[in-house]
Amino acid sequence: MSASNPAPIQTLPPASNDATVDEIAKFFDKHGDVWRLAYDNEIERWNQYFPLRRREAWALQEIQNEPKGLAVDLGCGTGHALIKMHQLGFEQIMGIDISDDMLSAASRLAADNNLHDVIELHKADVQNITQLEDNSVDVCTALGVIEYLDADAPLLAEVQRILRPGGIAIIQTRNYPCMFIRTRKFLRKLRSHKDHKIKHREHTPSQFRRAARDAGLKVDRQRFIHYYALYPLTSWSTLRRLLRPIEYWLSKLCEHAGGWNMAQFFASMHVLKLRKPS
Repeated sequence: MSASNPAPIQTLPPASNDATVDEIAKFFDKHGDVWRLAYDNEIERWNQYFPLRRREAWALQEIQNEPKGLAVDLGCGTGHALIKMHQLGFEQIMGIDISDDMLSAASRLAADNNLHDVIELHKADVQNITQLEDNSVDVCTALGVIEYLDADAPLLAEVQRILRPGGIAIIQTRNYPCMFIRTRKFLRKLRSHKDHKIKHREHTPSQFRRAARDAGLKVDRQRFIHYYALYPLTSWSTLRRLLRPIEYWLSKLCEHAGGWNMAQFFASMHVLKLRKPS
């Protein structure tokens, strides 16, 4: 049964007139359906492949044995991870996003799960989370967030600040060495194709590990997620339609190699488990 009232959303005044943050908010306000649809189906059939859910599942797996105090999802989107955090047993759960559309979806989802008075939602810039005190968070996740920001340091500094000593952060970047990303960009340049609707950055695994260490965070583990098993065959639309079920099936098999360093050349997502030293 759905709750009668959606979860309230608290809005903080912007820390600055950041054009990048405004651009991110407008993009996700307009294209939020992509993320909502990614979480519609709980079951992934043999001919389906949901990479967004796979990155979330790995993040949740890595935090499930951590202390169950406060869990925060930075860039919480539609709020699916917040529901899962509650199911893992966290006592306090907070979602932070800059998009009104995404926060509204998260609010409705919390209400549908009768968690409207359990989950806190805040509209804020993840680079300046003033509502969270120093050393107050047990775990935080930031999946598909840092790639849209102008630099790594502001978000990583905030993560380091809010985590308690020994606390965990799971952060995902777009993986620069991925051959799919590199060849697709090259082909789009040849065709004078606009590359993306919003600017974003890509990281090499070593580059982001170094940025995390510079911010005072220790790298515990990494994972590579989201494969394109039949690329470049699927560059052609006709072949892509015909081969899509087989490609999805093969791509899911590739996920078993996600912990290997060689996987960085075939996966588009790189996810780090980071720990604040005690």
